[in-house]
Amino acid sequence: MLGAIGNWQSDIGKLIRRRERKAATPVFGDEAEPCGYGPYRYLTGKNLACHVLASSLIPWKAGDRVKTDRRDAMTLACLMRSGDRRPIDVPGTEDEALRDLGRGRDDAMRDRGRSRRRLTSFLGRQDIRDEGRATWTAAHLSWLVEVVCATRLTS
Repeated sequence: MLGAIGNWQSDIGKLIRRRERKAATPVFGDEAEPCGYGPYRYLTGKNLACHVLASSLIPWKAGDRVKTDRRDAMTLACLMRSGDRRPIDVPGTEDEALRDLGRGRDDAMRDRGRSRRRLTSFLGRQDIRDEGRATWTAAHLSWLVEVVCATRLTS
């Protein structure tokens, strides 16, 4: 372990140049994270070995609740050296984009549901009721456009 390295490509490039001067080919290890696989793709693009380990498969001691970058790096280096954990298969950029699209759609659907419930609660507190049968249909949406709230907000 050499120490903390930033996630920026310039930081990683600086480390690579420093190690190349010493004629040592480093093997990089990274913990899978929600921010993507940018460092992995950068390193493999430069034909360097990089292993990504799933954080859920990294063993932790029962009483070890302190989580620091240094401890994580040491654990990662020991697991890589011993070969106890197999690296994960990193998804391609197309697969990752498709996952992001699915997550974005799920978030939008969840936000739409929350907004509908919030608006329905607000109208209920104002005692404004739609006489129609179904909510969130075209007829309901055209009724919502014409709703006038009796309460006036003043500043």
